[in-house]
Amino acid sequence: MRITINFRSAGNALPFSYQHELAAAIHRWLGHNSLHGRAYSPLSFGLLSGLQKRGDFLFAQEAGSVRWWVGCWDEQVIERLIEGIHADSHAAFGLRVSRYNVQERPHFRDGRRVWLVETPVVLRRKRLNKVDEYVMWDAFDAGELLTDSLRKKIEANGLDARVRLARFDIKYAKAKSKLIQIADTRVRGSLCPVIVEADALAHEFIWCAGIGALTGMGFGAVRA
Repeated sequence: MRITINFRSAGNALPFSYQHELAAAIHRWLGHNSLHGRAYSPLSFGLLSGLQKRGDFLFAQEAGSVRWWVGCWDEQVIERLIEGIHADSHAAFGLRVSRYNVQERPHFRDGRRVWLVETPVVLRRKRLNKVDEYVMWDAFDAGELLTDSLRKKIEANGLDARVRLARFDIKYAKAKSKLIQIADTRVRGSLCPVIVEADALAHEFIWCAGIGALTGMGFGAVRA
């Protein structure tokens, strides 16, 4: 399930890295919850649309032009999110919810699907006695890591879904890495389409929960 949100803007400036404040708004709306810091979060969210760059900041193009979406495999989370919005419509940076629309999960087919990503996909390689290494789309083992990450994420959320493979579309000419500041941490991910061969249930899960690590912090969100 996804919820699409329209905001009224107070005209405040937004930084280019605003994901941390949006994640904080989600958890404030949800109240006490177990999603914060969860390794395989069923939550994802996209970018704010309707913004324009002016100097070193972003501003709403029009007073009611800013839109956003939040997805979660657990429908009860979306229901709690709506309750929180009704209690306090403020999100961040002077943005207040003016209306919202709930989207049910689309029906997908078994098989191969190319997912376009809205936010960078984060992969990390464990290193003995060292900080995890961020892995980009063109790494030799990126597909293996992405497949393993997706399977573990699905299993951690209690789904009986099959994933044959997940890999970046390395033929995509505009693939690039992007660095985003989250509080005091710099996170680097890949802006590159992802090819997934899986059953329909796995594709539904990706639509709701994204792909890769840190989806609950605004990474790995896929386009509808």
